[in-house]
Amino acid sequence: RKSKMSSVFDAYLEEARETLQSLESALAEASSAPPERVGTLLQNAELYYSQLSDVLQQMSLEIRSVNKTERPAFKARQEEIRKQADDKRRRLDKLKEDADRRKLLGGSTGEMGEKSANDRQRLADANDRLIQQNRVLEDARRSIADTEDTGLDIMTQLAENREKITTAHGRVKEEISMLETANGMVTRMSKWWNRW
Repeated sequence: RKSKMSSVFDAYLEEARETLQSLESALAEASSAPPERVGTLLQNAELYYSQLSDVLQQMSLEIRSVNKTERPAFKARQEEIRKQADDKRRRLDKLKEDADRRKLLGGSTGEMGEKSANDRQRLADANDRLIQQNRVLEDARRSIADTEDTGLDIMTQLAENREKITTAHGRVKEEISMLETANGMVTRMSKWWNRW
């Protein structure tokens, strides 16, 4: 089972690395592209990130099916990819934020008037706050997923412990039954012996 698990996990790991490279290329291209191409490049980067998230989720499922003593090694390899994915997510968000800001604040102040420029700046500031709140929510979501994994590990361990306790309890009952049988035999033999 370990070799099958390892090969499936390794395939996911390779796919994640390839997707990270594609995502990095898309981000690099978007950061230096002309404004009319940035939107398309960022959409491509978003698709790569979504694909990467799916692969990380599949890796988590594979890790759950491995023996608990081997999980830390697999989790460490997954965490390396997750950290890189988080870094790419932050870069993608920043590029999207910059592109949105350029669209929002496009044109000179003389063309749109002072009030319009102030309104746009307030809107951009509100947008910045929303982006920051989304990042906090995404961090919370990741924390919840990690807590869920830990909870699953604990539930698995508790199920194993329950099975061991049930087995031990059955053995104790069996030993008590055998002890009672032996005690009855000794009592009968003692009565027989005392007759002589």
